[in-house]
Amino acid sequence: MSNVRWGQRGNYLWVPTDCPQRDERLGWTGDTQVFSSTGLYNADAVPFLSHFEDILVESQRIYGVDGAQFTAVAPGNRYNAAAPCSGWADCGVIVPWTVWQMSGDSTIVDRSWDAMVRYIDWIERKGGDTYAGRGAIFADWLAFQNTGTQLMSDVYYAYSVRLMAQMARATGRDAEGKAYDELLGNIRRAFMAKYVEVDGDRITVRSSIAEAADGR
Repeated sequence: MSNVRWGQRGNYLWVPTDCPQRDERLGWTGDTQVFSSTGLYNADAVPFLSHFEDILVESQRIYGVDGAQFTAVAPGNRYNAAAPCSGWADCGVIVPWTVWQMSGDSTIVDRSWDAMVRYIDWIERKGGDTYAGRGAIFADWLAFQNTGTQLMSDVYYAYSVRLMAQMARATGRDAEGKAYDELLGNIRRAFMAKYVEVDGDRITVRSSIAEAADGR
């Protein structure tokens, strides 16, 4: 536990970096969305993560793909990868939800709402009736085995939409909450059709998911 706390102290300075011993010192969003709940449990990190969300929104506007995808690092820069980066990009949705859950303060949700909607709308517009995520260049970075990037992207798409539905209802956006619930249902059905086969009581995984080890 001491190592975790000291690791947070070393990385939670201006932006949440991934490791204090390397020269890059970048605000990797994939690391942040995973650790944010722990960071809030360990310390009063609401102001810190709220500030980082503001940086994420600004980076989305300037450097994000189509001005809609949240960036893989924040602050973004002109070297930011233009490729889809599900999991990392979803930090822009996950951080507001996590801050709200851990603190009870939905201010960050209201402040980030338009940017989050822009991100989800972009995925929905690009994926159309396939209800697929936009892909990822990193896949599951911590997995021992290779993980399919499209699989991870589809899962994160569903996850972010579910969080959007919850945040919408919590902030009085009932119509938007209902719309996101419907979108989540469509994503789930498409995911099941793509990856899972049901035969009576038997559920099997399609080869498309088992063979989706297309890189990390």
